[in-house]
Amino acid sequence: MNSKIKVIIPDEEFEMYVDLLETEAPKTCIAIQKILPLEARLYHAMLSGNEVLIELSEKNMLRLEPENWVYHVVPGDVLYWHSHWGNAKYLRDNPEIDEIVFIYDRYTRLRDISHHETAANLFGRISSSSELSKFAEICRKIRREGPKIIRLEQK
Repeated sequence: MNSKIKVIIPDEEFEMYVDLLETEAPKTCIAIQKILPLEARLYHAMLSGNEVLIELSEKNMLRLEPENWVYHVVPGDVLYWHSHWGNAKYLRDNPEIDEIVFIYDRYTRLRDISHHETAANLFGRISSSSELSKFAEICRKIRREGPKIIRLEQK
């Protein structure tokens, strides 16, 4: 089975596909698919570098366990991250955060909200290099101009 997620950024008239890594991260893939379709704001990361993210909250918060955990990422990786995996759970305000993370360029280091390097569940890859290139342009625009609406749908 080769499942995909369709990613749409309406304001940019942009669509791309993410290939799910169902063999490497089956529980994460199933959990992500269960919350689709999803519409949210796509934010640029502040600590990790060339990364954009969707915050999952309330009914969409997944609270998954580590699976197919990676510390080092490459452009095109799509990950799930939960704030209570590491040292962040000991912060005074104890924020619990779930994120879907898209890595769009090199020189990205996953960091938690306490600035420590962290890992995330690698569950997908952006399907084509041409889609990744256009997506990276949009991500740089988000860094300068602010968040955009993103939709994720089962293909």
